[in-house]
Amino acid sequence: MKCLIDRVEIRGDIEIEATIFWKAGFQQQIIIHRRGTRKNIDKPWTEAEIDALKMLYPSSSIYAIMKAIPGRSWHGIANKAQRLHLQRDKKRRPAPTYRLWTTNEDSKLKTEYENGTPVVVIASDLGRSVNGVQVRAAKMRLKRNKSLSGQARKDNNPILFQESSP
Repeated sequence: MKCLIDRVEIRGDIEIEATIFWKAGFQQQIIIHRRGTRKNIDKPWTEAEIDALKMLYPSSSIYAIMKAIPGRSWHGIANKAQRLHLQRDKKRRPAPTYRLWTTNEDSKLKTEYENGTPVVVIASDLGRSVNGVQVRAAKMRLKRNKSLSGQARKDNNPILFQESSP
């Protein structure tokens, strides 16, 4: 190859334009597209970013950490935290809207769930989400009454309209 190419001229940074001059007298032009530069790898961490990371990483949400340290990906933040020997709390704090289940709610859930009441109805009665009721029922290992479950399924079908009698 070396004895066939006269010279190569290269221009550009992200989009590289190379012109190959062949010894046979013709020239060939090629364009090479490079991926964007990896700005944040070359960008050193500031003391303010490191302080915010040390303060927020153990107990804050991913969203809060990324909002406090703009311009950094979660992968980059987690890598920096690992290099600083920071660890996330094993036990997360519940959301501010989380309410503990009371014994009254548990007993009502147990009776309604075992009687075949639809989960949507139980959730609205207790002021809980459908997912919350399902998870709580699973944790309490509640079972539906098999004799009532067939009837409950028939009742679960929503009535979209009712025919009126003339």
